[in-house]
Amino acid sequence: GTVGVGLKPVGVGVVAGKDTIYVANQGTGKAPGSVSVIDGHKNKVVVSINVGYSPTGVGVNTASDTVYVGNAGGAGPSTGYAGNVSVIRGTNAIATVNIGGSPSGIAVDQATNAAYIANSSSTGGSSGVAIINGANKLVAQIALQNPNGDSVAVDTAIHAVFVGDMYGGSAGGPVGSLSVINTKTNGEIAETSVGGNPWGVAVDTSTSRVYLANDTAPGTAAMLDFTHYTIAGGMPPAKITAPIVTP
Repeated sequence: GTVGVGLKPVGVGVVAGKDTIYVANQGTGKAPGSVSVIDGHKNKVVVSINVGYSPTGVGVNTASDTVYVGNAGGAGPSTGYAGNVSVIRGTNAIATVNIGGSPSGIAVDQATNAAYIANSSSTGGSSGVAIINGANKLVAQIALQNPNGDSVAVDTAIHAVFVGDMYGGSAGGPVGSLSVINTKTNGEIAETSVGGNPWGVAVDTSTSRVYLANDTAPGTAAMLDFTHYTIAGGMPPAKITAPIVTP
């Protein structure tokens, strides 16, 4: 099926148990965006939720059926487009958390109810990774060596967060990196070059392999194996040799 949503849909999240799909509609950036909520049984939008300016990334806490939407433009010109995160449960926006910067990718540690938001410095505000707890409070801002984090994934089993860092914060950059965060200390413990410009990151928690989609010419995908890499230590992060494996 094809479901009509709002203008310029860019992020999607699914609450699988309820077969509900949340679509972040970025819009023009000159007015607040929206989130279309789709009933997966009927392939129909049941409600449109108003959020902040330029919503992009969507993260889902499956345990609490909570959805996080990163608004890159925050509340708009009145706040200098400082980024914020809309917290949605069901069909209602229940909270807005100000984090500054320009939030994009979001991932949730289902074991701790912590939401990790890749937060670049393109607006001149905070950068790195912001953490929102289960009570919808900003509890930490983790600084990264590369301040252009765009995508994020969580491996609960090994207590790690992986952040895809774009080169220079723009498409087509020659070499980006992957940052590794220890969720026990909330510090960056490693950064490794991936030979591409990652815009998307995912982790297979059963194998501890991390996959990156690189915006290069031509496009590439990188796979990094963290099976035997211990997620331990704290600041300052160490430069590690990329454990890249051949598919």
